[in-house]
Amino acid sequence: MSEKLIDNWQKIKNTIKKAEDWNNLPKGKKYSGSKFEISIPHCKPPMLSRMGQQYAGSQAYWETDQDFSLAILEYIVSEWGDIYPKVIERLKEKEQYALLEKNEKRTI
Repeated sequence: MSEKLIDNWQKIKNTIKKAEDWNNLPKGKKYSGSKFEISIPHCKPPMLSRMGQQYAGSQAYWETDQDFSLAILEYIVSEWGDIYPKVIERLKEKEQYALLEKNEKRTI
């Protein structure tokens, strides 16, 4: 088994641990009324990009504009309770496959 596979597996395990710790902040120690809610003004909206041309020589990358990206962020935050378990499930799935030799597409 290669060191690269072990390193990738460890990276995924660490990512899962950090994600679980971050998500569990509201359940832990709090100072003076802190709620650990997700703060939209302090988040960076995700920018999504599509790749493809409408005709030869035309624009190849299409990014979401700022207002659309903010709407995506707001949706993610409002649906976090449903989204988070699915994200962790995907990370754990990647962890299961991380030590397989033919696993280039499942790295983080």
